[in-house]
Amino acid sequence: MSNLGGPDRVGHHFSPVFYLSGWASPTVTVMRKVNGNVVVNNRYPGGTGFVPDGYRIDHVPEDVSQRLETAFMSPLDDGAAKELQAILSGDSAPRSAAQRSSWTRFVISLLFRHSEGVRVLKDHMQEMYAEAAKAIEPAHPGMKFIIHPAAPAIDASNMLADIIDNDRVGPTIFGMKWCVVNVPDAKHRLLTSDRPVVMPIGLDDAQAYIALPISPTKVFVAAYDDRFKRGLPDVNQNTIVKVMNRAVVAQGREYVWGTDNSQLEFVKKHFGTAPERPLITEAQRQEAIAAARGLGESNSAPVTPPASPTSLLS
Repeated sequence: MSNLGGPDRVGHHFSPVFYLSGWASPTVTVMRKVNGNVVVNNRYPGGTGFVPDGYRIDHVPEDVSQRLETAFMSPLDDGAAKELQAILSGDSAPRSAAQRSSWTRFVISLLFRHSEGVRVLKDHMQEMYAEAAKAIEPAHPGMKFIIHPAAPAIDASNMLADIIDNDRVGPTIFGMKWCVVNVPDAKHRLLTSDRPVVMPIGLDDAQAYIALPISPTKVFVAAYDDRFKRGLPDVNQNTIVKVMNRAVVAQGREYVWGTDNSQLEFVKKHFGTAPERPLITEAQRQEAIAAARGLGESNSAPVTPPASPTSLLS
């Protein structure tokens, strides 16, 4: 969380400072897509990878308006920052359940906490309330359906927290075999982006894996077996970096970060070329609409269940 120079303006980081700091010396090279063009500059980690008041909820007291950041994201990042330092240091001591949980939650959060994800959830909840209102009004002529202006945003914040703490995906990643792949001798350095988690196939597949660049020379990998720990040291480091960078850059939508701009042409070629992973599938949306309409017709509050990120599992 960064202060933007005023008491009411806060930068909510979807790419946390502790994570981007691995690419900084002392600044990180920012390659940002603006109106279709890639603009390059250098920023300190606290000055990039955020949305001003991205998680803020309007029309409520200040302590409530920032609650997703202060009560959920900040503690999540604090725990993950400690784990990242342990991982980067090569600490081979068995991780406690709490430590593994901290890192697992952070990895999941990177899939959903970006600015587009927050917008999608807010729009989704706004639509659910509108659908409930449309169901209530015909059944109760003359009744005015009043929605507190903060209600959709509050529900969206709760939904984001529930998705990150998902009780299906979390235990799956928690139970996988973890390792770190080192690529210090590669020609190029690893890049990262606003969609840095590489997961080519759903986690219900026995061959599934998750890969995340955690520094310019290290990749965190989670899989159901130890094939990456056994096999990747024999793979050419240049190949590993090229495959990772292509995936991370292709998934990126607004930001790619590196240690310098030496890979700018590569970034321009691949930036945003991968399809976006849907936060809420159309089937989930229709199910939620039906639930909202049903609750509206029963004159209950329009509360929709969180959309489980089932697309990660299949």
